Amino acid sequence: MTLRKARPSDLEAIVLLDHKVLKTNWHERLYLEEITNKNTHFWILELEGLIVGFLAIKVIADEGEILQFAVDPVYQGQGFGSLLIDYALENLNIMDLFLEVADSNEIARKFYKKYDFQLMRIRKNYYGPDQNGIEMRKRLK
Repeated sequence: MTLRKARPSDLEAIVLLDHKVLKTNWHERLYLEEITNKNTHFWILELEGLIVGFLAIKVIADEGEILQFAVDPVYQGQGFGSLLIDYALENLNIMDLFLEVADSNEIARKFYKKYDFQLMRIRKNYYGPDQNGIEMRKRLK
C-alpha cells in the first residue's frame, strides 16, 4: 500500500472513483486544477497499482477544507479512509479543518463524528430538494 501525492497521470482513475463513490459533477479539469494547486494537498492511496482512495484538502492560512474524499466501496470499512485522514491531520499545519457532507450520507457522518468533527450549520436543500448539507469543523489546535 502506498500513500502519495496525486499526479496528473492519476486523473482518469480519480474521476472514475469519483463517479463510483461521490457521483459529483467534478471532471478532469477540476481535479487537475486541484492536483496542481499549490494550496491543495491531494493524496491518493494505492494498493497494488490500483487507486482505492483519495483526499483533497485546500489550505488557506491556518484553515483547511476537505474538497473531495473517497474510498472505493470494496475497500470501505477496512481503515483506508482513516489512513488518509490521519495522514492529513499529522501533516497539515492548520488550526481548523472544515467540510460539508450530505445529511443523507450516514456512513460519512459517522466517520467524521469518530474524528470529533462538530456540526456548524445545516444548509437546507443544498444538494437538492430535501437534501441538506451539513457543515462541520474539527479544531486541531
